[in-house]
Amino acid sequence: MDRNVRGVGDAVGRDSSRVCGGAVQRDASAKYFDDIWTVHHADGGEEYEIDFRTRFGNISSWQQRVAKNIVFLRCVESGGCFTVAYSPRTMISLYANLASIFHFMNERFGGRLFSNLSGEELTALVVHNTDGSLARHGTVFARVRVLAWMYDLRLTEHRLVPEEYLPAHDIGGRWESDCLKWVKEAGESAAEWKAGGSFDIVPFEVSLAILAYCLELVRTDETKYVLSWFQAERKLRDEGGLPGWKAASKVFSMFGEQSGDYAPRGQARYVDEVFFKELCKYYPEVHSRDQLPIPGCPFRMGTHSVKNSLNRKADHLLTACFISILILTGIRHSEASGMARNSFRKNGENYVFASNIDKTNHGVITNRQAVSANRVGARA
Repeated sequence: MDRNVRGVGDAVGRDSSRVCGGAVQRDASAKYFDDIWTVHHADGGEEYEIDFRTRFGNISSWQQRVAKNIVFLRCVESGGCFTVAYSPRTMISLYANLASIFHFMNERFGGRLFSNLSGEELTALVVHNTDGSLARHGTVFARVRVLAWMYDLRLTEHRLVPEEYLPAHDIGGRWESDCLKWVKEAGESAAEWKAGGSFDIVPFEVSLAILAYCLELVRTDETKYVLSWFQAERKLRDEGGLPGWKAASKVFSMFGEQSGDYAPRGQARYVDEVFFKELCKYYPEVHSRDQLPIPGCPFRMGTHSVKNSLNRKADHLLTACFISILILTGIRHSEASGMARNSFRKNGENYVFASNIDKTNHGVITNRQAVSANRVGARA
């Protein structure tokens, strides 16, 4: 197990504020006591703020101090911020593991300190995810390593918290055997749990083929018709003039012909006009219906009603978009399903998107980069 924790006791520019309350007396920067730190990643240049009052969930003040001390070990203070050599992904994983440990500490052992927990109780802090599911072997190991850093902190000069705030037991040699009890209760075998218990990674060629099919569906003319109708429907609803489906069926079945043939004529004529204007947003060069790529309306599918056909096509489109987002961003199913309509924005060739990261960022909305489909295709 990796116990080689890097300290920063010799960092230049520290104030001589002394940490008391049972902690080792050593120099600590005044910036250390701020609730909000600016963290700068040396390699990529990324910079963000971390608020110790909220980043790890609803935790107590002593837990905030422990989190600070663990994060502080990986930082060098310079230019008014804390610089780390680790990747953003590594640090986000550290934050997530701390948040998970504190979550179960308060849920199962509220009011107690780490030093009061037995080895088995410490293992109980790392074996489950916050949604109640059994954590995979690799995830548990990453959390055990954080507890090991806390334990080792008791014996180093870099401790800035009282000793009782830290674990009194090293569970490095027992956590796997302790976890097997929960693995058995979950109905899994030890071999499956250690192997990860997940599906095999889909080969890149297969993912690329799936992505190409989804993007082809997203870019079809039928998709533009579907989106145009829903935009028209939204406008008509806001105006209080949304037609019943019987009237809408007339619009779709007669679309491209003379509006005066519809019944009721006045309502159908206006719906037709709104729908056509929405279509023209996708086809700015079109000035009449006969210039559209699909002269009629493509919503009727066999014996299905227009409403069912629209809903079916909308479901297909939503699924294609959802799969494309998962492939291009690498985010989790739960994160993608919780994204808002305005989550994406263009950033050169790529996109920046915002989503809640419940597992690794404790539900905090986080901006991330999405690779464009063109760049994925170029990689092939």
